[in-house]
Amino acid sequence: MSGAEAAIAGIGFLCNAMQIVTFGRDILQVYNHVRHEHSPDPRLKAYLESAKACFDEMNSSASHVLPSTRDQQQIIDIGKKLEESMTQLQSKFSQLHIDDASRRGFRGKIQVGKKSLATLWQGKELESLEANLKRYESLLHGVVLHRICNQSQAAEISSQQSFHQLNTNLQSVIKQLADGRTWMSDLSIESREIRTLVTQEHETTRAAINTGFNTSQGTISSFRDSVSREFQDIARRDQSKSFEQEHNQLLQSLRFPEMNSRRNHISENYPGTFDWVFKGPDDRYPGNVLGPAYGIGLSGLNSFPAWLESGSRQFWISGKPASGKSSLMKFLATNSLTLQHLQAQHRNIQILTHYFWKPGQPLQKNIEGMARSLLHQLLHKNRDLAQRLWIEQPNVQDKRDGGDWDVNELKKALCWAIKSSGNTFCIFLDGLDEAKEFEDLPWGDHQNTQVIYDLLWLDNIRLCASSREEDPFCRFFAGQPCLRMHQLNKKDIYHYTENRLEVSGLNSKDRSRLLSEVVQKADGVFLWVVLAVNSLNQAIRSGGTNEFEERLAQTPSDLHDLLIDMWNRPRDDAKLLTHSIEASRFFSLVLAATDIDTDICYSLGHSEILALYSMRSSIVMATALEDQPFISILREGREIQAKELEARCARVEARLRLVCRGLLEVTTPYDNDEIYACAGDEALWGYVLKRVDFIHRCAFDFITDTQFGRECLALCHWSSIEQAERLLAGHLVKSRFLCFKSARYSFEKSREGTVFVVHGNNHQLFPALDVVLNQFRSNISFRHSMIERLKDWQQCGLFYDHLYWNYPIFPKNPPNPRELEFLENLVIVADSDAVISDFLDQLSTDCLADAIPVVLSALEDIHGDIQINSCVNLVDYILTRLKSGIDQGWRDFSSQGQYDMRNAARMLHSWFVMQCLHRISDDWINDGHKLTDLLRRFSQTLSSTNDWQCSLILEFGDFSESGFLPLSSSMEGFDTRQHTLAIGNLVTAYRLLDQLLSDRTGYALDVEPPQDAKERFEVLLIRVNADPPGSDRKFFSPAIEYHLDIANCIRDSLSERDVQIREQRWSVLLQNINAGLEWIGEDLLGYCIREINKRGLELIHPWVNAVIHSYSDEE
Repeated sequence: MSGAEAAIAGIGFLCNAMQIVTFGRDILQVYNHVRHEHSPDPRLKAYLESAKACFDEMNSSASHVLPSTRDQQQIIDIGKKLEESMTQLQSKFSQLHIDDASRRGFRGKIQVGKKSLATLWQGKELESLEANLKRYESLLHGVVLHRICNQSQAAEISSQQSFHQLNTNLQSVIKQLADGRTWMSDLSIESREIRTLVTQEHETTRAAINTGFNTSQGTISSFRDSVSREFQDIARRDQSKSFEQEHNQLLQSLRFPEMNSRRNHISENYPGTFDWVFKGPDDRYPGNVLGPAYGIGLSGLNSFPAWLESGSRQFWISGKPASGKSSLMKFLATNSLTLQHLQAQHRNIQILTHYFWKPGQPLQKNIEGMARSLLHQLLHKNRDLAQRLWIEQPNVQDKRDGGDWDVNELKKALCWAIKSSGNTFCIFLDGLDEAKEFEDLPWGDHQNTQVIYDLLWLDNIRLCASSREEDPFCRFFAGQPCLRMHQLNKKDIYHYTENRLEVSGLNSKDRSRLLSEVVQKADGVFLWVVLAVNSLNQAIRSGGTNEFEERLAQTPSDLHDLLIDMWNRPRDDAKLLTHSIEASRFFSLVLAATDIDTDICYSLGHSEILALYSMRSSIVMATALEDQPFISILREGREIQAKELEARCARVEARLRLVCRGLLEVTTPYDNDEIYACAGDEALWGYVLKRVDFIHRCAFDFITDTQFGRECLALCHWSSIEQAERLLAGHLVKSRFLCFKSARYSFEKSREGTVFVVHGNNHQLFPALDVVLNQFRSNISFRHSMIERLKDWQQCGLFYDHLYWNYPIFPKNPPNPRELEFLENLVIVADSDAVISDFLDQLSTDCLADAIPVVLSALEDIHGDIQINSCVNLVDYILTRLKSGIDQGWRDFSSQGQYDMRNAARMLHSWFVMQCLHRISDDWINDGHKLTDLLRRFSQTLSSTNDWQCSLILEFGDFSESGFLPLSSSMEGFDTRQHTLAIGNLVTAYRLLDQLLSDRTGYALDVEPPQDAKERFEVLLIRVNADPPGSDRKFFSPAIEYHLDIANCIRDSLSERDVQIREQRWSVLLQNINAGLEWIGEDLLGYCIREINKRGLELIHPWVNAVIHSYSDEE
C-alpha cells in the first residue's frame, strides 16, 4: 500500500472515529434531560445505534485493508474504546429511566426519589466518561497532525486525478487538512444528515473499490488455475497410461486371497452399540438402569476422541477374549467420526487397517501379511506414489507375486511409501496376540517386529492396536492411552440383551431382573452374552421359563467354563455319546486339515491356500466324516454323483451346527479365487469356497490347550494317519467334479502388448502328493500304499484336471498322457531324487523319451528356481539311461523310436546348457565340478558336426556391480541394460561356458567342438539405453552384418568387471551399428515369441510353440 493509499484509508477510519465522538457529545447532552425528568428521550436510542454502526463500519473497512499500519491500528483501538464508552453510557441511562405508570402514587414518588439519589452518584461517573471523550478526541488530533495525513500529504492527494472519485465528504475532510485545519472541532460534522450521508457514501465507495479489485483478481486467478489444471491433467493422463501395467503388477504381487477375509468375517456391531466410544466422560445412555457404576468413565487421552485429536502416537484397545475387540476395531476404522476427529489435527490423513487371525493361513497371522496388506492399501489408489516407489527402489520392478518379496523388502517399501506420501496415516492393527512374532514385541528381539518400531519412528504415523492383556502387550503399551474393552461394554451388552431377548411369558419385573443378571454374569465377554441369550430364548420358546435360573447358573462368567458348559448342558442332545464322538471327529479333522493346509502353502512357496487345495473345505470335510473305513469311502467315491455329494455337504453342515454347539462354523473366506478359471459342477463349487473354521480364537485355544479339550479330542479314536487318509479321500472325491483350468504357461494380448499370465500347475494331484510324500515321509508303508492309490485314481481318469492338461511339446500327443501327467506332479512335489528315479525306472526307454520334456518342465517352478542337486542328479540319471541306448546302437528301436530318442537327448542337452549359462554366475556358482563333469559327458553324445548345430536361446544383460551375465527372461522381464536376445548353437554355448566356468568357478571345461563346426549368433533384439528425446523406443533388431560385432562385444563384456569400461565399450558399439537398427515395435514379448516360433526350434522354453490369447478369447 502506497503512502497516499495508507493516508486515505487512515482518513476513512478517522471519519468513523470522529462520528463516534460527535455521537458521544450528543448523548451527553441528553443526560441533563434524563437526569432531571427521569423520562426517556427519543434521541437516545438513535444516537447509541448510530455510534455502534460507525464502529462496525470501521471494523469492516479494516478487514479489507489488512495488514493495518501502526497509526491506522491506533485509530481503530481508539474507536473500540469509544464504542465501549457508549455501551457503558447506555447501561447508566437505563438505570435512570422510570416509566409514567411507575411514577403514580406514593410508591412511585419513593422510587423517583431513589433514582434521584442514585443520579448524584452516577453523575460523577458520567463526568468521567465525558472526560474520556475529550481525551480520545485529543489523541485523534495527535494522530492526524503528526502521522496519518499531514498538510503536505493532503495537498498531494487532492491534486491527484483519483481524488475526484472519492465521495464528497471525504474530499471535504482532505481539503480541510490541506488547508491546515487539523483540530477535531474544525473537522467534526455537525449535521446528523451529513453524518449519515458520510457513512453511506464511504461504505458505497469502499464496496465498489473492493468489488472491482476482487473481480479482477478472481479473473486472473481463475485463468491461471484453469491453465495449471489443464497441464496437470495432460501430464496425469500420460503418466497413468504409461504406468498402469506396472501399477497393476505391483499390486498383484502384494495381494493375497485372504487379505480381507478376517475383516469381512468380523461381525458388524449390533445397532446402537459402541456409540459410547465417541462420547465424553459424563455422557450416559438415556434411561440408564444399570446405575452410576456402569458409567463410561473415560477421561483424558483414554477417551478415544480426545486421543484422535491429540498428538499422542499410540492407543491400545485391550480386553478379555471374545469381549468384542475386533468388532470395535472394525467399527472405529470404518466410522466417519473417526476420520472427522483425526482431521482436527491432520487434514490429509488416511486410515489403514489389518486384522490378524491365528487359526487362519500364514499371511493372516504374521507380519509379512500385515506389511503386504498395508502397502497394498497405501498404493491401491495412489498411483503416483506407486510410481515413485517403482523408481526409488528398482528391486520393486521385479516383483510379480508374493513369493518375490521378503519381509525386509516389504518393511523398507512400506516405510518409504508412508514417509514419502505427504499424508498422515492412522493404522488400526487388530489382534496383535494372534501373531506369534509379537510375543517379543517389547524387546524387539524378533527381526520382523522391528517394523512396528520403524513405523512409530515416522512422524506421520499414528497407531491404534488391539490385543488381549498378555504380558508382552502390557509391557509395550505401558503408559500409553488405552481402553479396556471388557470394562466398558456393559451398556452394549445390556442393549443387545434387551433387544434380543424374547419377551413372551415374562413380566417387566422378571425381564428387568433377567437383563441385569445377564450383564453381571457376562463380565464383559460378548460371546458369552450371545450364547446365553440364545439359551434363554430356547427356554422361552419351549415354555421352560422355570429354567432361567438354572440356565444362568450353569452359564459361568468365565469363558473357559462357558466353553465346557457348551458340552455339558443338561437335557441337551450334546450329552449323548454319539454326539460327543461326532463332534470330536469334527474338531480333529479341522485341526488336521489346518496343519495340512499350512504345509501345502509351505511346499508351494505360497503364502495362502487355494480354495480348491484346502482340506478344510466343506466338500472335503463332508466325505472325510463318513462313518465307514477309508477303503470304502474311496470305493463309493468313484461312483457317487454330483447331486448325492451336494446333499452330503448340506447334511454335514447341519450336523456340524448340531453337535459342535457353535464352536465351529462354516464360512466363505475367499474373495479372489475368481482370478483362476474354474471348471466343473457349479453347485459343488460353492461348497469348495465354504470352509469349516473355529468360531473364535478362544474356541481354538480351548480345544487345543485345555485338559477338557484334549479329552474331547480323544473320543475321536482316529490316528493322525487315518485322519490324513480321510481328508485325502475327501479331496479325491472332490477332484472328480472340479478343477482349475490349469495352464503351464499362458500369454495374453492386451492393448499394451503381450503379457505373461502365471497360472502355474494347479493340478489337484499336487496337494495329495504333498501330503503323502512330504508330511508323512517317515511312514514308508503309508507313502507306498497312498502313492499306488493316487496312481490308480489317475490311471482311471478320475481327476477332472485331465481335460486341461497339455503335453509340453506341441502338437505331439504321447501314448501315455495320464502317466506323464502323474509324473509331472510327482517331480514338482517330491523332495527326494529317489522317489522320481523309482518312478522313471518303471518306464521303458522309449517312454522315457516322452517323459523328458515333462520332467524338465516340472523341474523349473513358476519363479524360475531350480535346486542344483535335484537338477544335476536327474539329468545325470536320464543321460545315463539314454547313453545306454546309444552305446547299444539303438537296437530294438524303430526308425521313429531312434529319432525320438535322439531328439529327446538333444532337448535334454540344450535345456541343461541354457540352465548352466543362466545360473553359473548365481545359484550354481559353487558347483563348477558337477557342471563340468556332466557337460563333458553330454559333449560325448555329439557324434557329428551337425549335432553341434543344435539351436539354443541365449540372453545377456548388464547387472552393474554383478557384471555382464547370461540370463533368462523367459517370463517377461527385459529390464537390464544392454539386454540382448540371440539364437545360438552348442558350439557358441560351449565356448561361452568354457569362458564363464574358468572365470567364475575356476574349473576348465576342456571341450573343443569340431573345427568345421561353425558358431551361430543370430541377434533378434538389442536394447539401446540412450533413447531419442521424447521417444519410448528402446529395443531394436540389428542388421545381420552387425551380429558378429555384437557377439564379440558380449564376449569381452563377460570377463570385464569394470562397469565404466563396459559402458564405454557398448557406447562405441551402438554408435557403430546405429545405422543398422530397426525398431521392433511396442509389443516386445509378442515379438520375441513370434521370432522364436518362426525358426521352428525344438526346445523346452515357455516361448517355444507358445499361443498368445487375446482377452476376448477368455470371455
